[in-house]
Amino acid sequence: MKTFAALLKREWLEARFTYLAATLGLIALVTLFGTLATLVATLSDGGVVVVIERMDEAGNTERHERISDTMTTVADFSSWTNRELESRLGKLRTTIAAGFHSTYFLLLVFILLGCVFDHRRDRSVLFWKSMPTSDHLTILSKLVTPVWLVPLLVVAAMAVSWILLLGLLSAITLSSDLGSVTRLWAHSGIASGILQELVGYAIQGLWSLPLFAWLIFISASVSRLPLVWAIVIPVIPIISERIVLGSNVIGGFLLRHLEFAALPRLLPSDDRRTMMVQSVGDQLSLLLSGDLWLGVALGVALLAGAVWFYRRNNEL
Repeated sequence: MKTFAALLKREWLEARFTYLAATLGLIALVTLFGTLATLVATLSDGGVVVVIERMDEAGNTERHERISDTMTTVADFSSWTNRELESRLGKLRTTIAAGFHSTYFLLLVFILLGCVFDHRRDRSVLFWKSMPTSDHLTILSKLVTPVWLVPLLVVAAMAVSWILLLGLLSAITLSSDLGSVTRLWAHSGIASGILQELVGYAIQGLWSLPLFAWLIFISASVSRLPLVWAIVIPVIPIISERIVLGSNVIGGFLLRHLEFAALPRLLPSDDRRTMMVQSVGDQLSLLLSGDLWLGVALGVALLAGAVWFYRRNNEL
């Protein structure tokens, strides 16, 4: 157990600056855009005046002026019920979180593709293989650290962004006397949002395991251009299936496991006019999906293949 903990620490130390720079950069962007939106919201007596001109059937032009949907109108929640306030703040949290999800998974692709390949290229793999650790634990640590441990940092960064944005909304609320700041924070849903993200990343690691394991397999097996091989090899059976059988089973499987299926996201409601945030129950229901466990089985097989190549491919 101590050996595996040391391996996890090593994986974190090797890529910590990349993860920290990305998360801090996203926090800065959210704060910047939130501040700019706050400044825009103070124009024209608390909002931006939008002029709309419409022509009726008789050819007469009607002129309307209204205040656009800026942060001032978001902060004016005095007429909303508690349920409406929680729903709209939940949508705002989920929208912000989407940027963190996309950035994290983009980084994850390159981290996993280089986790073995880079060590083989600089020949440091020879040093690490001389250490008293098993190849299975080494490969497992290269999966667990970025897929299940680093998301703790990502979720913490999301929480900071949500708190900063709520602070901006609170400032607008106080300055314009639009409602109760206490009520705003009481129904912010930050605690439930953090829980949703933690549960989501835990399950997403299983849902996308075949893709993560595939990247590690490529990192351990190819001698050059791992990103190209990771994309080209799956394309061949997908195209062959479509030409020969006219179906898209393989492509559909890959696309489903590329989705952020377990992470909080906006889903259409029954009336198709509003959106609702995915619940923890929706996330946990994926654990009952045969598609998930089929992907886990494929991921385990790919990890076993990565271990086999790791034992034999010591350098490029």
